[in-house]
Amino acid sequence: MNDLKLFQTAIDEANKALSLDNAKKYQEALKKYLNAVEILNTVKKIQENPDLLIKVEDKIKEYLNRARVLKLSVSKDLGNQSFKKKEFNKAIEAYNQALEINSNDIEVLNNLAAAYRELENYDESIKIYSNIVQNDPSSIKGLKDLGNTYFRQGDFSNAITTYQKVISIDPQNLIVMNNIGAAHRELGNFDKSIEAYQKAISIDPKYLKSLTSLGYIYYKKRDFLNAAKTYKQILTIEPKQLESLINLGKSHIELGKLDEAIEAFKKTISIDPKFLSGWKNLSDIYTKKKDSLKAINALQQIIEINPESLEGWSNLGNIYFEDNEFDKAIIAFKRAIKIDSKYLKGFNNLAKIYRKMSKFDEAVKAYNHILSIDSQFLDAWKSLADIYYEKDDLDLALKSYNKAVEIKSDFVEAWNRLGNIYSKRKEFEKAKNAFNKVLGINQNNSKTWGNLGDMYKELGEIDNAFNAFQRALEIDSEDYNVLTKLGDIYNLKEEFDKAIEVAKRATEINSEYAKAWNHLGFAYYKKEMYDRAKELLKKSIELDPNDLVVWYNLARLFVDVKRLDNALDLLDHCLEIDPNFQKAKDLRQVIIKKKEEKKTED
Repeated sequence: MNDLKLFQTAIDEANKALSLDNAKKYQEALKKYLNAVEILNTVKKIQENPDLLIKVEDKIKEYLNRARVLKLSVSKDLGNQSFKKKEFNKAIEAYNQALEINSNDIEVLNNLAAAYRELENYDESIKIYSNIVQNDPSSIKGLKDLGNTYFRQGDFSNAITTYQKVISIDPQNLIVMNNIGAAHRELGNFDKSIEAYQKAISIDPKYLKSLTSLGYIYYKKRDFLNAAKTYKQILTIEPKQLESLINLGKSHIELGKLDEAIEAFKKTISIDPKFLSGWKNLSDIYTKKKDSLKAINALQQIIEINPESLEGWSNLGNIYFEDNEFDKAIIAFKRAIKIDSKYLKGFNNLAKIYRKMSKFDEAVKAYNHILSIDSQFLDAWKSLADIYYEKDDLDLALKSYNKAVEIKSDFVEAWNRLGNIYSKRKEFEKAKNAFNKVLGINQNNSKTWGNLGDMYKELGEIDNAFNAFQRALEIDSEDYNVLTKLGDIYNLKEEFDKAIEVAKRATEINSEYAKAWNHLGFAYYKKEMYDRAKELLKKSIELDPNDLVVWYNLARLFVDVKRLDNALDLLDHCLEIDPNFQKAKDLRQVIIKKKEEKKTED
């Protein structure tokens, strides 16, 4: 092939490149231009004609320049395609190649900064945007992108400063004004946030983004009246905006306008009968109003729309539980557990129902299942311990309460129970340590002072018991149980007038508390006011026929008034219930001996 034909071939390749360039097939066009340059370089080596050489040099320069421009387009296009695919590292590589060709290409610099921002390399992104803005301080796009990057980084103060530069150039920029409001909101500057949103709305009263954010801020500030007004304003623009209807309903709830809230939630359902949030909020408000039937209906709608709604089945179970429909509650919670086999709250609620139904073995099984999934589930340990304590299985109760305080070292209720258990087991030093643990957490725990008083009484330390009960009453003067115990202490100290005073006070606070009537009656008995004592002891028996101590006290009274047969009847009643009641046995023997002595005298 001669020189002219080679030259023409290069021209043809360049023309093909131009066609491909126009068709935006940049990669193929680039190859054609580079091929044309290669051919022309060959011509240059073998050509001696000066005129032709000049033409060759000119064409080489032209095609290389075109190739350079195309390479820039190819790199930009590759970067943009990678960005769209979220392949940000590839995008960065391509954009950097483009900048090697033209380091001042603003579009590429913007895209490179955006790619770094998506990778959360905020420092590099901010550096690029800052350079753009430094070169062009009036670049609204550059300032806005820099502000957005500060915002994404969590540097809300610098974001605000940058956004305000945009506003100084373009005071009507709604998006940036909204962003200023958002940045102030993140900083907790709610008043400034409201001011920014209101400025945006003054520019465009129908700008929903700022209106929605404004409603949120008012709600967050607990300014429910203005929140409701804002959501109503949104609904005049977009009457079918479901989230605003929901938020309007929530605002009405906080304002105590439950009927208006119901109306808002119902409207969401009229717009979209399968809108779960509408049904959920309706169920919540009906539950709040104690309208179980309507709450159940709303939850059933949720379950019909989404049979796998864990929350729907769980809330349905809660309502049945509150209504004492335990069988239905069990079905609902079991359905929730079927959806999520590790739904601990569901197992916990099942266990609570079983406890209510006195199905303690089932409850224990449920709590143990919870602990097999999460050994740190505090409520399960505490509830297990309570069951064992109520069943008087003190070893297992002790183990479970100890586990509870391992998990939560300041668990007052568990420490109190531990103290009670140790007292029952006559391990008084451990009991004292447990009660002192509570008092170390809260010196004003009246229940613990009462428990300490019980322990000291058991030990025969009457003065310590007295002081502990007194301390309990300083904290809670209306504790009828402690008043009753203090009355017992006064009886033991033979201060019967004081015993009468505190026991009477206990009966005034709770007239149904049998023990108070017993100690009151006993004090009158010791003062030999037998008729009054008998009346009060009988009152105690009426309230609690199973308290054998009262029967015993009444028997003692009958002995003192010489009604021995009546006394024997009462003691026989005690021993029929508890054959091991030693005091009753002893008194019965005394009475029989007296009766025999009387017969001998007769």
